[in-house]
Amino acid sequence: MPVKHTCLAALGFSFLAFHAVADEESPISTSVFGTLGVAKSNNNDFYFRSRTTLPEGIDNSWSFHNDSNLGIQLTYEPSEKFSATILALAQLNESDDYGPLIEWAYLTYSPNENLKIRVGRTVFPTFIASDYSSVSFTYLPVRLPQDVYSLIPFQGVDGIDFIYDTNIGETYLQFQGLIAQRDFEIFNDGGIGETDYELENTHSLRATLRHGNWSVSAGYLKGDMKVDVPEVQELAVFLKSVTNIFPVFSSLANGLSSEGEIRFSSFGIQYSSYRVTFSSEYVQRRWDINLNVSDNDAYYLMGGYHIGKWTPYAFYSNSKNKSKIPLSSYPTEGPAAPITFALGEFFSPLLGDGNTKGIGLRYDFLENLAIKAQFERINVGAQLFLKKEGQPVPESVNLASLALSFVY
Repeated sequence: MPVKHTCLAALGFSFLAFHAVADEESPISTSVFGTLGVAKSNNNDFYFRSRTTLPEGIDNSWSFHNDSNLGIQLTYEPSEKFSATILALAQLNESDDYGPLIEWAYLTYSPNENLKIRVGRTVFPTFIASDYSSVSFTYLPVRLPQDVYSLIPFQGVDGIDFIYDTNIGETYLQFQGLIAQRDFEIFNDGGIGETDYELENTHSLRATLRHGNWSVSAGYLKGDMKVDVPEVQELAVFLKSVTNIFPVFSSLANGLSSEGEIRFSSFGIQYSSYRVTFSSEYVQRRWDINLNVSDNDAYYLMGGYHIGKWTPYAFYSNSKNKSKIPLSSYPTEGPAAPITFALGEFFSPLLGDGNTKGIGLRYDFLENLAIKAQFERINVGAQLFLKKEGQPVPESVNLASLALSFVY
């Protein structure tokens, strides 16, 4: 009998409840999910990472590190109005080990059937798949399109949010608002390695509409970002010390900063029928911080066709650099040339655009168990790549992946 795939969002929102391991009389429910994933590229000069929080990634040797994970969610619901939820996720992290981290830990109060108020570590509502981005079983590919999803390098945030949903005829509406903060780390290429970030005073609003086979969502986020990068302060001091000799660098010297505002806008659309699944998102990220983290416009298109338990799929993603570091105006000859070269290395993560073309095949051989095979052609330009010392930047990289994913 053919396996009917519902839309990605419905899968993501429902898998925990559907696969909960609990007695009907018990207030405690448990859900487990995981992926055993292996991947390799055709290039030994670069590391590909599935997340910018990783200190290393995949080269031309098969590796289980980037995509493998194991998660467990526990929910205690003593009444219809109150519940407590915690989700622990074990995957390769910034400490280069698999120590489990708490991604969700929140209390929920539901004054009525339409409204939920949550306090604690909840989900950052930036993408269509934000709620289930760690649960590979709930979406078609091995990993979500990274030109888009890598722009926000974390899932959980600490704060308070509300979720209001209602039905108007056959149309479902949901609104989610958030006030939160989060500290996190990113490993950058260029002149900066491990970088500590503090996200504060964050406000976010997201709206979702579903009607029939279609779903549309849009969101906006705004917050204050602080970045702990001593190298940037040292660079600013150095550039200011040479501006009398090389005034061309004065604008950059005065513009370097480690605090500023971040803004993130997103729009997504999905279609799902018995045979066809399609989704697309367009996002914009803007930083008022002149560092080696880029402003980006990014999007993806992804579709699949269900043939019984088999689903061939394809996707294309693209990320455009919108940062305004005027490296092309700096001298490449004469006594200032070494400074221009050093700045190019320092700001290398945001110098190029990137895109990815991918094809894959998914097989759901059990109701809660699927295997996926995927091939990608990646034009290097995103922060997901780390180059090995002294190696040139390749124009493109091929990536092959295989993953076994489950929910229970």
